[in-house]
Amino acid sequence: MTPPSGVSEQYKYDDAGRLEKVINADNNIVKEYKYNITPTYYYSDEASKTFTSVCGPGTLPSPVTYVVPAAKYVSTVSQVEADQMAQNDINANGLNYATTNGICTPYVCTITPTHLADIYYSSFQETAFGHIKVTLSFPITGYNGSTPNWSNGVFIGTLDSLCRPTSYKNFNVSSNGGGWSVSLGPAGDVTVRSTGGNSGSSATLYFEYDK
Repeated sequence: MTPPSGVSEQYKYDDAGRLEKVINADNNIVKEYKYNITPTYYYSDEASKTFTSVCGPGTLPSPVTYVVPAAKYVSTVSQVEADQMAQNDINANGLNYATTNGICTPYVCTITPTHLADIYYSSFQETAFGHIKVTLSFPITGYNGSTPNWSNGVFIGTLDSLCRPTSYKNFNVSSNGGGWSVSLGPAGDVTVRSTGGNSGSSATLYFEYDK
């Protein structure tokens, strides 16, 4: 801009639109203005988000809430900027906080037995992600005074949902000289069939599978 004096000048303004500097053609500051105005401070509101901790196989994660307390961040620009600082804190640190402070609870799946057969013991434990190790023990004779027809296959119970396979699984297992076939269904149905031999009064089967 060229004033009446004929000397070219530049005018610089601050973020509030106030005149801050006057600079001549030689890029020298001719005038400079200082405004003694107390800035407005904007403090962040409380912000939070719930994360799920990262757990190992065979454990269930717990939800953990990461909280940024009110007024932790301050801005002289706007409330939006202050609140965004709080959100950036959540995005950067929330998951790590949940993983460090969350509780991972071990679990073992079992079979809920039917009225067709008894079960001494059942344990389905995840030893690696998606990999289940099984121990299944049941009596062969004497349930309610009768013996199940194992050669035709017996639906012995329903497996807990966390350990159910995504498709049908079949296993051939031996116990004390007797052969057994175990079928697991995606709905949790567990069927056991004798394939020959004599296991005595009870059978204990060990096998593993990937869900």
